[in-house]
Amino acid sequence: MKPTVKQLIYAKALQDKDTPRLALAVELKKLIEEMGEIPPTEDTMIKIISQVRNHPVSPLDEAWNLGTLERHPVPFETLPFILEVWLHRRREFRSFTIREAKWVSRICVLFKGDIGKLERVAEFYAQEELLSEVSGVSFYGFGGNLGVLNLYEEWKGRRFSQEERSQLVAASLIAGRYPENLSMAEQHLSYAKKQGKALRELRGRPGEQEEVLKTAHK
Repeated sequence: MKPTVKQLIYAKALQDKDTPRLALAVELKKLIEEMGEIPPTEDTMIKIISQVRNHPVSPLDEAWNLGTLERHPVPFETLPFILEVWLHRRREFRSFTIREAKWVSRICVLFKGDIGKLERVAEFYAQEELLSEVSGVSFYGFGGNLGVLNLYEEWKGRRFSQEERSQLVAASLIAGRYPENLSMAEQHLSYAKKQGKALRELRGRPGEQEEVLKTAHK
């Protein structure tokens, strides 16, 4: 089963907990076919849906409040951002989980002055992390380099072209590791542009990164 198909099944099962399993499997089958992919059998999808719905609720998905800081501490300097997002959710009568608070703490420095964007991005990564836990697939297995690029785009308020995104991913493959932090995204972009010809040759040729890299440096 392709990762994109697996991700879709788990994500839909997490988001839609009220639809009967068979009905949800039929809906998923249609969505997967529209993606141009071959769907798993309905029985397979029903088993995955059951797995998701029977998964124990994590303590991280309980509601956040100041009392939870004893069990789930965050850096003191990030607390004002957490409180701002918590208040934003309260005004909308929406819940705010410990998991989301931890993500606010991790990325708040990138979104100073834009609480709405901080709230949306933290919610997205909290959902991705939960999806990873339920599915048993590494968090970075779903997002990987693209997860870093998405965060970078939100931070800088710019969008990479599809060509740039492909080059960045290829550059990371050649480097043999994922970008360690957001600033490295720019370094990878610069590198990819300089080695554009070699990177294009790399596509569709897994296992040949080292040879392509040698060619690029000649």
